[in-house]
Amino acid sequence: YQGSISTDMMLEKKLDIMSRIWNLSRKALKQHMVEDGRFNMLRAAVDWVLEKQGGTGACAVSREYAEECHSMYSVFWRLPVIRGLDNPMLEEERPALSESLGERKVRAKEAIQRQYGLDVDPTARIFVSLGRLVRQKGVDLLADIAPWLLSTFPKAQL
Repeated sequence: YQGSISTDMMLEKKLDIMSRIWNLSRKALKQHMVEDGRFNMLRAAVDWVLEKQGGTGACAVSREYAEECHSMYSVFWRLPVIRGLDNPMLEEERPALSESLGERKVRAKEAIQRQYGLDVDPTARIFVSLGRLVRQKGVDLLADIAPWLLSTFPKAQL
């Protein structure tokens, strides 16, 4: 969403409501949390980076996404640059997991299985989705395929 949580324009009535919710003056909201006429929390973050960090320090999850954000989304246009975070080494270059980390992963997996009422099975594959529970992130697709996934792959856990 690039910070925008509503497609509605921030008219006076909505400004009053948001002012009460955020405990901010209407002036502060307009100045730091409205972008292209819409409420946008990322606008405040960009303002902070500009004011406190001289416009440097904004990062995205990859170089490609940094370029996309900087070129496509107006909330970022005032920043001189957005850096992309690199993966420092290829998978095959990474050292093997230490024994202690592997053991901790086994214990963590078992704890998660117990906490969420799953069968405690070290050979099971646990599938986790991290993201907003919205259609844009495909959560509806996950719900649609869950029965197939669980019946096709009996060791799968959601």
